[in-house]
Amino acid sequence: MKNSLRNKLVTGMLVVLFAAIILVWFIYNNLGLYPIRNLPISQIESISIYSLSLEEKEVLSEEEKKELLSYLSKVELKGKGTQEFKEYDGGKYLMFQLNLKDSSNIDFAASNPFYIINIEKGYKADYGLCGKISRLYYSMLDKHFK
Repeated sequence: MKNSLRNKLVTGMLVVLFAAIILVWFIYNNLGLYPIRNLPISQIESISIYSLSLEEKEVLSEEEKKELLSYLSKVELKGKGTQEFKEYDGGKYLMFQLNLKDSSNIDFAASNPFYIINIEKGYKADYGLCGKISRLYYSMLDKHFK
């Protein structure tokens, strides 16, 4: 009887330990590492575009904003953001500034193969969507900064 009780106690403790490990792993991978899971599209008041030199910035028109938002609404920031994007030559780290309704800002760039947030973290990007955002940026540059 004592062995049976001891076995149940050990099994119960192992189950609790295993559950605790899974909970810690889940929290570590899903909280705190994502500054934004998805871009807060509904909170965007306006969007500004940075010039290539980054010395100038202009607010996009409503039509341009809608076009960019159609792409940004599909952006998914998956995984752990890293600084790996800085190892790529020729990357553009600042393209747009998303001006939120609460007066905060998020700097955003789409430089394959990364979505770059606030020049701090790069998230692996969907190549096709990232390319579309990048091409849109360069086409808008001609309209805003001649």
